[in-house]
Amino acid sequence: GVAGALAAAARDVLQRGGRLAILAVVTLLAYLASLAIAFLLLRLLWSPIGVQLAQGQLGGPQTLLLLVGFVAIWLCLLIGVGALHAWASAWWMLELEPARQQPMEPSTSVEEIGQA
Repeated sequence: GVAGALAAAARDVLQRGGRLAILAVVTLLAYLASLAIAFLLLRLLWSPIGVQLAQGQLGGPQTLLLLVGFVAIWLCLLIGVGALHAWASAWWMLELEPARQQPMEPSTSVEEIGQA
């Protein structure tokens, strides 16, 4: 359940100490910064569109071009936040992965390739 998962997460942070706490803080700050940048940029880009829509210029070519640009920038921000999420997920996976008992050596035969 959710309570068990939260308790296990708290135990992991307490057992592994500072590295996971630093990772959690850096990840949170990166998400908050990306959210703030996206909000400010989209708010700035929406202001001329809002003015034109308030004046009733819904179908004008200038309004349509501004809307297309707004959607394009929104999609770019969405891709950027997705890349940020992939980076954070990979970092968490590397930190939480159990330590390997023995180092992996290159395979010498075809049969061993899929058994690593």
